[in-house]
Amino acid sequence: FSHNSFKDGFVFASLTDPKIHDAIVIRNPQDCFSGRYNYSEHSLQEHIDYVKKNKIEKAIILAESIEFITQCSSLKYISIEPVISAPNNFDYSPLYKLGKIKFIRTFTEYGKSFEKSSVIDYSRMRNINLIEEAAITGKGHINYKLMENLEILNLSNDANENLNDFPTHLKKLWIWESKLKSIE
Repeated sequence: FSHNSFKDGFVFASLTDPKIHDAIVIRNPQDCFSGRYNYSEHSLQEHIDYVKKNKIEKAIILAESIEFITQCSSLKYISIEPVISAPNNFDYSPLYKLGKIKFIRTFTEYGKSFEKSSVIDYSRMRNINLIEEAAITGKGHINYKLMENLEILNLSNDANENLNDFPTHLKKLWIWESKLKSIE
């Protein structure tokens, strides 16, 4: 588990800089599986309290549900990964209430064999224009083209077939496993 470290008994890992473990890892439920991160003995409420007390800005969330993130208003850089046990149609709506997001990584296809899916509509996010970097995986991403200040987009397993479907103001665009048929 060299991908993470402990601080005050909480697990931290890298999110925006691979050399720095400054993103708290939050599991909901506490015992949900991830082969990349260690387990913390702290409860979900203790994680929420720690984020609030220390004004933590970065979080990697492995969850069946993200209802709790509305209590973590200091978060600006966030990765949300539905775990294998998460229900189909993972509910991203609590994310729409956070108002200061600058970096977002989300997955809309998940499960043991990626048999489950969900939708995230970026037009429903508060202050969508603050988002500078997004890493999105899966076909269920809607309206990410509306992120006017988006500079970096990492896109994987997307359903768009031409570049007209992408934001035009990007400084960097990475595309993996896409349906893109032409770069014209």
